[in-house]
Amino acid sequence: MSRFDQTKLKVALLELMRERKVRTRYYPKAISEGKLSQAEAQRRLEALNYAIEVLMALTQQEEVTTNGSHSNLP
Repeated sequence: MSRFDQTKLKVALLELMRERKVRTRYYPKAISEGKLSQAEAQRRLEALNYAIEVLMALTQQEEVTTNGSHSNLP
């Protein structure tokens, strides 16, 4: 039995990826206007990227558990 709803995991992952795109476009302007430091923007993007990485891994792990197979096995 799957621990997490695959649909909700994928929706959450897509939302985080959308948010990363928005922030990537917004941060340079915010930095140049002094609303955000370069270091803070970098920290936030790194945190967002890590969250995306975790959800991607969790999605793959859940697929392996659900399918009962592992893609790396012959």
